[in-house]
Amino acid sequence: GINAEYGKQHKLVAMMKGVLRVALSLLFVCSFASSVFHQDKIHRDKRTGEEVLVYINHVTPENRRLLHDFNINKVRSPTEIEAYIKEPAQLELLKSQNFDYEIIPNTDSRSLREYNIRKRLRTLKRSLESDSSDKDENGCGIIDPKKEFTDYHNYDQLTAFLKNIHCLYPTITRLFSVGKSVSGRDLWVLEISKNPGVNELEPKFKYVGNMHGDETVGREILLRFIHSICSQYGESKKITWLIDNTDIFVLPTMNPDGFEAGTRANANQFDLNRNFPDQYKGFNEKEAQPEVLAIMDWLKNNTFTLSANFHGGDVVANYPFDGNKDEISGKASPSPDNTVFKFLARIYADHNPVMSKSKEFPKGITNGAQWYILYGGMQDFNYLWHGCLEITVELSMVKFPPASELEDYWNQNKLSLLRYLQAVHIGAKGTVKDAKGKPLKADIKVAGIDHTIHSDPENGGYYRLLLPGRQYTLTASVEGKTPISKTITVPRRKKGQQPIAVVDFVFQ
Repeated sequence: GINAEYGKQHKLVAMMKGVLRVALSLLFVCSFASSVFHQDKIHRDKRTGEEVLVYINHVTPENRRLLHDFNINKVRSPTEIEAYIKEPAQLELLKSQNFDYEIIPNTDSRSLREYNIRKRLRTLKRSLESDSSDKDENGCGIIDPKKEFTDYHNYDQLTAFLKNIHCLYPTITRLFSVGKSVSGRDLWVLEISKNPGVNELEPKFKYVGNMHGDETVGREILLRFIHSICSQYGESKKITWLIDNTDIFVLPTMNPDGFEAGTRANANQFDLNRNFPDQYKGFNEKEAQPEVLAIMDWLKNNTFTLSANFHGGDVVANYPFDGNKDEISGKASPSPDNTVFKFLARIYADHNPVMSKSKEFPKGITNGAQWYILYGGMQDFNYLWHGCLEITVELSMVKFPPASELEDYWNQNKLSLLRYLQAVHIGAKGTVKDAKGKPLKADIKVAGIDHTIHSDPENGGYYRLLLPGRQYTLTASVEGKTPISKTITVPRRKKGQQPIAVVDFVFQ
């Protein structure tokens, strides 16, 4: 019994000595580490001597535990951290655990926001390449909105998405490029119509997104819009009617170079919304950018009726004019179609729950110059040079919001996008032809409105946006012939009927 008791005590003492040795070893290691990092808390690059600062994105409660020993400099958001590296092993940790991070080499000269944008673009995890189980019988990729629209599309992904949409819906879509960016990227346009590529007697409508590279919401909601209306063709009577009776064009990104770089300007550092011909400032052809020239050429060869282009930085529907003679912001500069423009802007704003409740802009709309002046803008150019009524829609207070918020922006704008498209069928329409039925190019004017639109020389069709329930006198003029005038009343809106008057002009 004594020997057994002695054995137990011996084992207990041995165990306590072992614990003590481990404790002393840990104390020594901790003391050594403390002395090392006390001398230099932040790791420095051996080549440059700079402190190593990293931006870490997509931080979750799970992986954040791995960062407990990092020297946190800033918590930008619940998912974004800026931290200094204390030792090379921490960089290895970030790599081995597949953290979404980037080293910021010089915090004085390059802002964290720029890194945030660039990294977000370069590390889009999602790929449009799917396995055979995600393809239909024609080899087209099946699009699941819950997966497809969870992150931003970079240029390659946007291109693949548009090509896949055309693959899925070849009878109602046509994909083409209107030109190239400075860096050679295509300015892709998807046409959606019953007979794409055919110049029929139907109004031409367009949406343009991402004119400023770092204003990104428009780009993504337009991709969502494309999928939404194409996938509902043949199922929704309203959508089917719109596609059957409208020539719809969507240019998701006018500035692909700016998006890839995370910058407002294009690759030549020009603001594209200050580069168009202007009624007050003229046009500097030497500084004209390829993206702008491509849009100008596109408009020259198509007779568009209605358009909207999308921006970010506020939430409002902005209508012409953007400039005034006095070059004074806060002074309204109404166009001849001011009442029609306000009506159109209200259509978009009224169906956006955030925009319609704006405290800064009554009813969520504003005249461009009343807000702030700019010259060389695209909406004024559309109206004055080509008769197309275009508004500029600011979609978000934050220009480049986190991808997690894109679903909210889509829900805020999806009804507005549809209602604004429907507005292309409000007013007066008809044809201008000779007695034998040959289409004629004509100037169409409305009494009391100093603005001219033109009929399409190929089919003689015209579309004039006017207010429902009002009476107007239209005059068609063809060179060498006596003008013809007709008075019409635009019908009020009724369920199942378009508020549009049909007025044809026949010249003898």
